[in-house]
Amino acid sequence: MDLCPPVTILHRQKSTYTPVRNSEATSLRIFPALIVMLVITTFLLGSWLTTCSLRSYLLAHATWGYFLKNSILIFGVHFRLPGLFKSTPWRGTVNGSLWTLTPEVRMYTLLLLVWLCASFAGLRRTKILRFAVIIITIISGAWYLFHGRFEPHENNPRLIFMFFTGSSFYLLRERIAIERSVLLLFISAIVISLIQRSAFFVVLNLLLPYILFCAAYDFGGAIRAFNRIGDYSYGIYIYAFPVQQALASIIHGISIALMFGLSAIITVILAVLSWHLLEKRMLRMKGKVTERTEFWLKIALQKIPIKTPT
Repeated sequence: MDLCPPVTILHRQKSTYTPVRNSEATSLRIFPALIVMLVITTFLLGSWLTTCSLRSYLLAHATWGYFLKNSILIFGVHFRLPGLFKSTPWRGTVNGSLWTLTPEVRMYTLLLLVWLCASFAGLRRTKILRFAVIIITIISGAWYLFHGRFEPHENNPRLIFMFFTGSSFYLLRERIAIERSVLLLFISAIVISLIQRSAFFVVLNLLLPYILFCAAYDFGGAIRAFNRIGDYSYGIYIYAFPVQQALASIIHGISIALMFGLSAIITVILAVLSWHLLEKRMLRMKGKVTERTEFWLKIALQKIPIKTPT
């Protein structure tokens, strides 16, 4: 999941990209389906499977706190609902997958703020944006590569590095060639680095983004073929965990094979419905909010005196 935001940014390279447009697209992609999933899990599934009384469950601050905080994401997520999943192997957690969405939203917000600051530079805004993004990538990468070996559970430097590495790839896309010879060289370097753990850690983190982009853009036709019928990845991601928790709660001692089969069927059905009934329709709204936002931003920036190079 860590590399998904950069891949998303690079995937839009042929469009008229600005962070405002990207933020709009990301919001339409993340939040509508997320809120519907939260309604289903919080108020339908939770009301059904909670060990609390229905009245106390629906009136509990924890219930509404879970729904509201997870609907916003920027301030973190809650994982527990009153009386829910107390006997499952992953005790008390409703949707453990949501943790990745908070840093993703925060990174998009940070990128938007960097772009807004760069906008005050007038004609130099593109150069300043590129410089700022690359500097953030270098600093976060240096911090992560030095400390990550010793503090593996510290996610923020790793996530910042991964996200802004993808942003840097986008901003430098005209200078980055996708070459299979380079791909083979990088894969060979990773294999050789396996002889020493610290070297492997550094080499893998530095070379993996390029390898993933090669896989997506040089071999991506076959890999992305399933998207022709629908992009179900996000729906699968947000529904899989609570579906598995619900099955573990309802069918005590469920086997791995049965869990895999039932959860796969139910999750895919929910993801298909989410895509065709909601996500696809929301993504058609891209551009409408952006046009208004960028219009007012341009008016605001025009009122600020900016010195341009002669």
